[in-house]
Amino acid sequence: MDKSKKEIVFSILEGLNSYNISDDSVFDEEHIGYQVDIARIALIKDEIKEGKLSDQYYQPTCCIEIQCEQDGCEVVGMGTIKTGIITYYAELPGLIAFYDTHNIKYLGGQGWDDNWYRVPFSTFVSGVVGQWSQGKTIYTIINGKVLFKNLPTAGVKFFCLLGLFETPETVCDYDAEKPYPVSDPLKIEIIVVKNILSRLGINYSERNDANPNIAQQQKK
Repeated sequence: MDKSKKEIVFSILEGLNSYNISDDSVFDEEHIGYQVDIARIALIKDEIKEGKLSDQYYQPTCCIEIQCEQDGCEVVGMGTIKTGIITYYAELPGLIAFYDTHNIKYLGGQGWDDNWYRVPFSTFVSGVVGQWSQGKTIYTIINGKVLFKNLPTAGVKFFCLLGLFETPETVCDYDAEKPYPVSDPLKIEIIVVKNILSRLGINYSERNDANPNIAQQQKK
C-alpha cells in the first residue's frame, strides 16, 4: 500500500510507542524522517544487488530550470572578457550516484516523449555529437550539474526528469501528501524501528500476523 512520508513516520512512531521507551529524543519526527531516507537508500542497494529495482523508487519532476551563462575569463585590469560562447546548464537535486547512468530513466521535453541523449563528458566536449543524437539534444552530468547541447530552442526554460534521488524532498515539486517513492513502505518502517531499538539495546519482535502492521509490535 502506498504511503506518504508523513504516514510512514506516523506508523513508525506508533510502532515505537508499543515499546517501553523513556528517551523522548527517539520520537523526534525530523530525525525519524531522516532515518526513513537512509532506509530507502539501503532498500535500493538491496534491490539493485538482486537485479530487480522497482520503478517506484524513481521520482518525476518537470520544474528544474535551464539556465545559461556566457563563458569568459578574468583578465587583470580588464575584468571579465566574454568569449561569446553560451553554456546551458541546470542544477540537479542529489541523484543516487552508485547506480551510475541508471539513476535517470528520462530527461527531456515536458511532453515525456522526447528523451534526450546522455553522453560521457569526453564525448560532450569533443564536439562529435551527430553520431550520438542525430541533431537531437545531448547532455552530460558533472558534480550535480547537467550541461546541454542542441537544446530544441534557445528559449526552453524547463525539462522533465524521472530520476533516482537521494532525498525525495529536495526535488522542486515534491508533494508531501503524495506517496513516498519506495516499493514497500512496511519494509522501511520495520528497518527504521529495528535500527532505533537496536541502538537502545531493545530486541525487536514481530508478530506473524496474516496482515502485519508496524503498530502491532509486541513489547519487549
